Amino acid sequence: MKKILSLILFVLIVSSVFALYHPGDIVSDVVFEDIVWDSDGNPSFTEHSLADLVEEGKAIVIYFFEISYS
Repeated sequence: MKKILSLILFVLIVSSVFALYHPGDIVSDVVFEDIVWDSDGNPSFTEHSLADLVEEGKAIVIYFFEISYS
């Protein structure tokens, strides 16, 4: 069990060393579309950007998941 935990810790440390960005770095804005379906089944698309959400004072949580869980 100690070997597995040590390996996981090692991978996390090594991956953070070679990360493209580091905490506090300013990166390019990310724009995405929000899809809302009305009662008739028609989609409505709204474009959002992370910079706009930060300016509005909203908290942002980015969660990556498999498409099969959506």
